[in-house]
Parts: sequence; structure tokens; C-alpha cells
Amino acid sequence: MPLSSDQESSIDLAAEVKRQLVDFALTPPFERHVRRIARRLAEQHPDGPDLGTAAVEHLLFEFQFDDGSGVVDRFVSQSKVNETEAAMARGFLDGYQGYFELLTDVRPDVESFTVRCCLSDLEHMVVPTLPGGIPDISAGAFLVGRLVPVAGAGVWTLSGVHETLSASARHAVSAATSEMALQAPWLTHRNPEYLAKALAQVSAIHDRFLTRHRSDLVLVDASALADLYAEVIVGDDIDPEAAASSQTMARRMVEESELMSGGPVLVHCHPVAGIGFYQSYPPVARALAAGPAADPADLRILREYLADPAIPAWTLRRIITEHLPASEAALAKATSRNGFLWAHDGEQLLASTPGDQEPRPTVAILPTICTRSAVEPRPH
Repeated sequence: MPLSSDQESSIDLAAEVKRQLVDFALTPPFERHVRRIARRLAEQHPDGPDLGTAAVEHLLFEFQFDDGSGVVDRFVSQSKVNETEAAMARGFLDGYQGYFELLTDVRPDVESFTVRCCLSDLEHMVVPTLPGGIPDISAGAFLVGRLVPVAGAGVWTLSGVHETLSASARHAVSAATSEMALQAPWLTHRNPEYLAKALAQVSAIHDRFLTRHRSDLVLVDASALADLYAEVIVGDDIDPEAAASSQTMARRMVEESELMSGGPVLVHCHPVAGIGFYQSYPPVARALAAGPAADPADLRILREYLADPAIPAWTLRRIITEHLPASEAALAKATSRNGFLWAHDGEQLLASTPGDQEPRPTVAILPTICTRSAVEPRPH
């Protein structure tokens, strides 16, 4: 499809802003970060192509400073860019790395091509900012790398290092995509339909949990944890053989985790985020229930809970409110805030904790390439 003049102008601007971003990332304040990232990438991918470019890409789009800002934020605030250029740079942050199946051929005489994201099944029209940025590829092959949106143009472009895989790599791409989906389910949720499915599945899990346990908070001995998880994670409305297989996999996930090595585990089932597991909860509960009489050792564990990035704000809210009003006095002692009142100070406390602030579903929806590859014959 031919590009409009506005799209062409936006793509030219995207190329210029990306050039400025790279130049900014290569200035002295960021040198040590680039070197450290490059060393780590070299250890993880010793045969990876162009580690220097990959390191700069990581710095621009994945690295965060202690205050939560990134290099793009500093570029926008410190460079002399106008609002249109700033919006283009910020828009790049909505890009992502992954596997993309080509739906149309890439040829020298074609200024754009279409891909399908293997994780989300979303389709993107891609316009390279540099002619000849990737070699000729036929539909059915795969592009591996990062795509970023071109703000205001309705198209995407390439960013950083890219590899190409032939169509014969479909099963390998399927396996890699399946692993990515399970490790980072929210990447599949870029597709609104998949997000809706994930939310529906988590809601059903939450309902089953409440039906079985009469509460969204349960303290469980480690020996019973795998069975509890398997019972609620798999619905009753699927084929019995498939259900048994899924429950076996669910049990194995828990049994092979570090959860089995400790004492009782707190299980919190949230209607959006799903099931979370938290160790060392009994002393936290004792501290919150004891209030002003909380033991110093228990208060220390409570402080560790508040400082743990693995414990989200919604779980902290739930266990604190479970023990109100005594928990107010315990928090006053734990945080050295005399006169702490949950109604007045609670949200500020939660906002200061390092755990996730907004719940999102943790159920992965397997995309088309995974479900099709499961039934397609493997190439010999």
C-alpha cells in the first residue's frame, strides 16, 4: 500500500529522532551503562550479532535509573526537541522485541511489508527508515528483533539489530514463543481479545478459589500447596484428560519451585492478578495483629514485606486491612510514623512500596503459532 505524504514525513522524523536518541545514549554520562550492558549481553549471547547496537537498544528501551526514569525521559527533558519530536521519542517506548512472521514479501521495490507478532497475533505494517535495512525475505519467514511505532503514522519501523529465520524454523519459533508467553503473559495481552480471555480465566480461577476456601487469603502448609494450586487453576469445564494433564503440569510448577523449601505459604487470590504466593507470613500476621505490642523480630519481617518488590501493593493492602485497627499501631512502629492512620496514610504508604502497584492478569493466552504447531507435523 503506498504511503501518504504525512506518513512519509513521520517516518523521516522517526529516523531523525532515533538518530538523535542514539547519539544522546553514546554521550559520556551513559558510557558505563552501555559497557556494563554490553558485557552482560556478551555473556548471555556470545555469538549475538552487533553487541554494541544491542547494548544501546537495551539502554534506550529497557534500562531504568533508580528513580524509575529511562534514557528517553532524560533525552526529552535535556535535549532541545519540540513536542512533536518528544512525542515520537516517547512513542518508541511502546515498541517491543519479539518474533514476527512475515505476511508479505520483502523486496527492494516494496516500501512496506506486513508482519504478525507471534506472541499477540497482532498485525503491523512495517516501513524501514533505512532502504535495504533487511534482506529480501519471502512471506512465511520470520523477523527477530524490535519494532517501534511511528507516532501519528499508523505504521511501525525497525529498531536495532534484526535477524531473519526461514519458514522452516516455525517449530523452533513456536517453542520460543510459548516459553516467552509463559514467562511474560502480559506480552500476549497486547491483543485486546487475548487480554479479555485472560481476565475471564483469572475471574473464573478467583471464583473457584473463593468457593473452595471461603476467602481470598489462605495460609497453606508447603506440602499441600501444589494440590491447592492445581485444583483452582484448572476449570471443570474442559476435557477430563486435558484437565488431568494441566493439573499435573500445575503441580510440577509448584513442586519444582522454592516455595517447597520453607514453612507455611500465604496464598492470595486476586480477581485480576490471580494467585500469588508469599513466604514468611506468620510473623507479619502476628505483628499486624499485635499492634503496639508487636515483637521487634516480627516488625523486622513486616518491614521486609513492605520493602520486597515481589510483594504487590494490592496484597499488602489486603493483609493490612485484614488486621485493622491493630495494624495501624504496628505500621506506626515499623515505619517510625507516629500516629499512623490507615485512612489518612495508607495509600501513601502503599505508593511508596517497590512492588507492582496495578494488578494485571498473569494468565498467558497461547497465540496461533503455538496452537497450530502443536498439531502440525514436524519437519524431517
